[in-house]
Amino acid sequence: MPTVEIERRSFRRYASKAHATVYRAHDLMRFGLRGSVRDLSTHGVTLVLATPFDVGEPITGQIENPVLRANVKMRGRVENIQVLADGSHRLGCSLATRLTVRESHDLKLNQAEGWVGWSRRRDP
Repeated sequence: MPTVEIERRSFRRYASKAHATVYRAHDLMRFGLRGSVRDLSTHGVTLVLATPFDVGEPITGQIENPVLRANVKMRGRVENIQVLADGSHRLGCSLATRLTVRESHDLKLNQAEGWVGWSRRRDP
């Protein structure tokens, strides 16, 4: 019987409707950009923003779930960008500090819903 190898760099992604405030690392005036969270894992987040970012750009910010009154600070880097049909930008971001299981649970779409897919962590 063949052995099964476990991919240790894959993490469950959960759908989310949380809000996000994102700051560019070089923004000294701290003008936050509002957006939404499409999905998240303990190692990354997919954001939808009206403003474009560059791949590799460092970001900071906060993810908020107003229903549960959960707020989580984040710091990470933009890994990929996709322009959506409505002109907004979907940013796949890796997080510098992992979300705890509790934080990711508080920020997902519905506590009873399952996961939406897998997220692959990319080594720098």
